Amino acid sequence: MRIKNKILFLLIIGFVFSFLAYRLHFSEKNFIVENSSDVKSAAAKSVLQNLIATNSSLAEILATSTTPTPLLEKEGKSAADLTQEYFKVVKVVDGDTVDVLINGKTERLRLIGINTPETVDPKKPVECFGPEASANAEKLLAGQEVRLAADPSQGDKDMYGRLLRYVWRSDGLFYNLEAVSDGFAFEYTFNAPYQYQAEFKAAQQDAQEKR
Repeated sequence: MRIKNKILFLLIIGFVFSFLAYRLHFSEKNFIVENSSDVKSAAAKSVLQNLIATNSSLAEILATSTTPTPLLEKEGKSAADLTQEYFKVVKVVDGDTVDVLINGKTERLRLIGINTPETVDPKKPVECFGPEASANAEKLLAGQEVRLAADPSQGDKDMYGRLLRYVWRSDGLFYNLEAVSDGFAFEYTFNAPYQYQAEFKAAQQDAQEKR
């Protein structure tokens, strides 16, 4: 029965398209389709009614098929992923943490997917290559206008209240990835895989091979 329904449905669709092509070819403007379920051409409507009358379940299929299913753009993404607004970096804390001015308020960001040696943790000594990583972040981000994006897999903030974000400069430079590619940061996965994990891991491998 399902196969029969599908065949009838395809026959109806084929007939409608053939009829439309025929009428358009001869420039007859009296054929108007107001919507997908209301065909004003008497001939086409008559044929459709006769075919549909042979199978009530097919009529139900046609009735439901005229309602389009809405498409959800950026499904599963946070609002931060949809914005193209840029914010100014007002302070570079270290290689993986920066302060950004957002709507008149300074927000501290912990950058997703990377980790750099400590330089400002009062409980730890300055770690090897930490100053170099911080200097690199200063060079690339200080005073820059940046675009931010969250990652639903990581949450909005960390345990210290810092926003978890990816950072792009206005010229398109993806800082999180750049820091790993240039050997100033390690790839860092916290609890769950993130959107760019594969790219970051590959960048770290490449950096290590190039020493």
